[in-house]
This record gives sequence, structure tokens and C-alpha cells, in this order.
Amino acid sequence: MLRETSILRRVDHPSIVKLYEVYEDESNVFLVYELLQGKDLRSKLSELLCLDEKSLSDCLWKLLHGLAHLHSRNIMHKDLRLENIFLRAPTSLTDACISNFNLADFTDPSKCIGPAALLPPAKPNYKKYG
Repeated sequence: MLRETSILRRVDHPSIVKLYEVYEDESNVFLVYELLQGKDLRSKLSELLCLDEKSLSDCLWKLLHGLAHLHSRNIMHKDLRLENIFLRAPTSLTDACISNFNLADFTDPSKCIGPAALLPPAKPNYKKYG
């Protein structure tokens, strides 16, 4: 949880959920995020597929800018999927933001080179293709 709060305090982008405050008591930590009233993209997928190409590409462009913002600060989300992208309002299908940073971590860009950094841990003896 400490890593998640540290990451979210370093990022400020319209396509990334905002962390407003952190409160602690003897046994709990409370994180106060911005209110996202829409659902996640997975539950809205059928509606998203009905969008025109321009609206869908605008939404994707905003999310990719958010992802680029994270990477420019050497942050990897590590769990980017439809369930972790939320719509800000129930009526808007294009105003989405990246959330759920509990697996995110800081990374050393010199250690993440090419596809080898993206190999699944289940295949440790991966043979070079081609």
C-alpha cells in the first residue's frame, strides 16, 4: 500500500485516477480517491463497441497518454486491463481513467529492454524464436 500511495502522489494526469488523501489509524489505512461514478470498461464493452471510430480513438488516445505519463516517470502499472479502467461518469463512454495501482511499481529503465522484459514468469526457459 505504501508503494501505491507513493506512485499515485507522483502522477498528475487526467487519464489517471487521483489520490486525494491518506488517513491512518492504529490498524487501518484509508485512501481517498476521486469519485468515479461510471463502471469499468469490461462491463461497458458492448456499448463501447457501438461508438464511432473517432470517439473510440479519442478515448484510447487519452488512455495511452496516461500510460506514457506513467512510463515517463519510470512507473509500470503491471495490471492494465479493462477491469482497471473506469469511466468517470455513467453517461460518458469516452472519459476514462486508469486505476488500481496495487501491483504498480517503480522500474529501472535500463533493466527493461525489449520483449524479454515482457516474458511471462511461467516460461523461464524461453527459447529465442527465429
